[in-house]
Amino acid sequence: MKPAVFNHCVVHIHSPSSRLLLSAEPLDLSSLIRPADDNKERYELSSDGTMITDHETGLTWDAEEREFPNADAAEKYVAKMNLGGFRWRIADDMEMQTIVDRSLREPACHPIFKSKGGWLLTSTPYKLDKDKPAGSSGYVWIVHFHHGGVGDDGRNNRCWCRAVRSVSPSGQ
Repeated sequence: MKPAVFNHCVVHIHSPSSRLLLSAEPLDLSSLIRPADDNKERYELSSDGTMITDHETGLTWDAEEREFPNADAAEKYVAKMNLGGFRWRIADDMEMQTIVDRSLREPACHPIFKSKGGWLLTSTPYKLDKDKPAGSSGYVWIVHFHHGGVGDDGRNNRCWCRAVRSVSPSGQ
């Protein structure tokens, strides 16, 4: 299989003034983004069906995408989650992209995730203004599971979230 090298591309569709941003450096996710057939043993659903473990990245995902009125509500909910007795968090943009499968569409992820194919919130602040620090704009990076793209969205907008946790060597 040919290695997948992606240029980080963002299309902002949530405002009247659309823009396209391209980075100078390619983003090589070939070791993590593969066609679904290559992922048969990569993911494992917990016996109770509430968690999905990614054996390649060491991340465990909430099996459910949850809807929230805004990013603050999502963060508060996830901070209090005790699914399986573990602590959870919102994934950053790079972690979220590890479950994207660009050989699929609607949704662009392995079927085990049962994604609704919408934008999922990440914890990574979006730098809207080059003269201000990341996060000051009130925007965050999001990943779209309809087609596997990335973009940005305002923290005050309705959002969907899939919580994640890192699996430590001790199993926590």
